Amino acid sequence: MAKFCTKCGKPLVEGQTCNCGNSAQPEVETLNFEQPSQKDFQQAQQMNQAMGAPMNQQAMNQSHSSANNLFNECLNIVKNFFKKPVDTIEQNANDNKMVHAIIMVVINALTFGLFAICLMKECVDLIYAYMLSASGLSSYGSLVDTSAIELPYFKTFVLVAVVIIVTVALMALLNYVIINKLFKTQTSYKRMLTVYGFTSIISSIANLIASLGLLIDVRVGALLLVIGLLLNQHYVSVTTPAACVNADKNKIGYAVVVSLVVTLLVVGFVISKMAA
Repeated sequence: MAKFCTKCGKPLVEGQTCNCGNSAQPEVETLNFEQPSQKDFQQAQQMNQAMGAPMNQQAMNQSHSSANNLFNECLNIVKNFFKKPVDTIEQNANDNKMVHAIIMVVINALTFGLFAICLMKECVDLIYAYMLSASGLSSYGSLVDTSAIELPYFKTFVLVAVVIIVTVALMALLNYVIINKLFKTQTSYKRMLTVYGFTSIISSIANLIASLGLLIDVRVGALLLVIGLLLNQHYVSVTTPAACVNADKNKIGYAVVVSLVVTLLVVGFVISKMAA
């Protein structure tokens, strides 16, 4: 009778023993997952920062380069304005120069704010001088320190700047509506705002000179301011046709005057209601 291994079932010859129990157990490979150390984490973080740094630096360089280009372009426009004001405005009266025009409008508003606070200071000095003269104390005028009076310089500066920006935007809008809708002339609001933006260069220059003129006399500063405003409107009338397609120059002048008058009435009404 044949014998079999009780463990593996292998047939055995009589007297033979099975060696299945001595066979080597198959080795199972175990994987050890080690948690990364703090040092490894810091090295990985440094590598990520090193890889991201060139991209951030490149973005900053591009932004800085764009700002420099914009500043240089605005500076060139101002230089060309002194040489050929009408040609400069007409050449830039297009949608591509919208950002430059807005910058000019903001600068103009800031110069108006500067003139306003200088005028406020001079008016206070004049009022004190008049009061001392009327009371017979003019000889003691040098003893009065008007600088101790707290005046809302910053509030006045901001308020005047905002009013000027709103006024220019409203004038450009009314000019566009009259020319485009009433006179049926092809143009756009962006082109109108571009014209007003670049013509404000002469007003900004006049405002700075007028602020210095206040040191001489209030009437001198006011006269210089008015001259700048008149020149500003003159260049608006002359250069507005460049922002239109086949514009009738005989009608453009009416549009500019009407938009100016209506804007002044609206702004004056709003300011009077706010002050009341």
